[in-house]
Amino acid sequence: MAASPKIICIGLNYHDHALEQGAELPKEPLLFGKFPSALIGPDEAIVLPPESTHVDAEAELAVVIGAEGRRVSEAHALDLVAGYTVANDVTARDLQKGDGQWLRAKGFDTFCPLLPGVVPVSELGSGSGLRIVQRVNGEALQDSSTSDSPRRAGGRRRRGDRDRGDRDSAESRDRLATSVSGWPSSLGCSGQNS
Repeated sequence: MAASPKIICIGLNYHDHALEQGAELPKEPLLFGKFPSALIGPDEAIVLPPESTHVDAEAELAVVIGAEGRRVSEAHALDLVAGYTVANDVTARDLQKGDGQWLRAKGFDTFCPLLPGVVPVSELGSGSGLRIVQRVNGEALQDSSTSDSPRRAGGRRRRGDRDRGDRDSAESRDRLATSVSGWPSSLGCSGQNS
């Protein structure tokens, strides 16, 4: 799998998940990154870090950016999107809570399994209304929809969300960057490392 130069993620991006966490949706997108070394294919093993005792997996929509851009208007944001795939945002939850920031807890090598196929925007539009299900051993541990997010792919917003021109000025959208949308609701997998 080719490495992506950037993996930009959005935390607490879904109403149901924010409620589960006892939090309100942030007024501004809660952005964090992952390192390219976090990317692995769907059949590769996730390496659990020995310093963590609680690792969660979160099935998420991944937006693959296919064109370079900066300060792109809302009307043209989706033009940068090559398509969509599925990511698994793995988190060392105990480290995330203890650190107070998310880079270490979400940035370990192998903490971003990604399906290699990309479904084009022409088939899925803005990515709204997509069902996201994560199963482990046949049991659905997470089942929700991208409709629960106030934001749309490509930096587009929904009714009531503020214009994101300031975010776009701070981050260039590199070709082949990947943006992970945040998890809709229900932890995909929760457990302790063995």
